[in-house]
Amino acid sequence: MKEIEHQAVKDEEMGIEEIQLKLVKHIAAEADGKHSEVTHKLVILELKDEY
Repeated sequence: MKEIEHQAVKDEEMGIEEIQLKLVKHIAAEADGKHSEVTHKLVILELKDEY
């Protein structure tokens, strides 16, 4: 019985870790997108300053 309970807890922890990993990947992708957007805007502003 304890073996089944232990396995159930392990399975639940793995499920939580998988969800956390997906969340972290999503947050990283959003941050990367925002970084690209800001970089693009900065380049545009720098080009405007040159002219």
